[in-house]
Amino acid sequence: MSSEAVEVTAEVIEEPTSELSVTYTPAVIDDNLAAVEAWVKSQVEPYRGAVIDYDDDERRKEARKARSDLNKMKDPIKADLKRIKDAYMAPMAAFEGRVKGIIGIIDTARDDIDTQFKAGEKAFKDGRRAALQKEYEAVAGPVADLIPLESFIETEWLAPKRSEEWACGKLADKAAEALDAYSQIMKLDLPFKDEAVARFCETLSFVEAIKRNSELEEERARMEEFRAAQAAVAAQAPEPEPAPRPVASTAPKPEQQPEPDPICRWSLSTQFEGTRALAQQVAAALKGLGITGAAIRFEGEVRHE
Repeated sequence: MSSEAVEVTAEVIEEPTSELSVTYTPAVIDDNLAAVEAWVKSQVEPYRGAVIDYDDDERRKEARKARSDLNKMKDPIKADLKRIKDAYMAPMAAFEGRVKGIIGIIDTARDDIDTQFKAGEKAFKDGRRAALQKEYEAVAGPVADLIPLESFIETEWLAPKRSEEWACGKLADKAAEALDAYSQIMKLDLPFKDEAVARFCETLSFVEAIKRNSELEEERARMEEFRAAQAAVAAQAPEPEPAPRPVASTAPKPEQQPEPDPICRWSLSTQFEGTRALAQQVAAALKGLGITGAAIRFEGEVRHE
């Protein structure tokens, strides 16, 4: 009879908990940075205090090569730094990813509830506003055509803890007060009634409406006083004296001199073919006629073969 060994693997499942417990051991990095630093200093020493003459071709070439050599010296050191840093940070990156994943589970559940809550809140407020609008149109009379419902609504009227009946009652009381104030304004003989009603619609205040009418009356009175003062000043101003009539002069009029003949400017342009001698004769003839400033351009000679 033979027997076989059976390997059993047991998975340890931890009990759920709300507290994060982390055990970590700070990494210890063993390095030879002191030796590397000493080597770098020895390599950089020949470059210290170098004077670069940019106007010298050879010096420019040496400077470019020095920059290239120093950059190459950094590359392996920076590569080692990145390699060690990536290895050092890898456990932290993995741990952070797990933690953010757990937080994401919470956020997803919260967002789902938040979406439902906001949708329910909007539906409730829309329904409450519809009920208030119906009540408003029933009790506000002509005020409902002048002032929107939103000017009356108070925040607590839209709260779920307040019943619809209670909110409609509050609205009815407020609308009744506004209707009474509006009726009183309309009964008054106000010179600026339209402006007073406009102010009442903005403030829902009878006092503010009457105050606006008074302000406009005072402004009109000031303008009338100003115009009256202007008219009084104009009435007291002396009339301007008539302008003196011109006295006829007895001095003899100077004899009028005949106007000189107008000076006319004209130009003459002509073209002919001939010899140089003929051209000179034409120039002499023009000068004989008193035509000055003439120019004869001789462009070529006629040759006879």
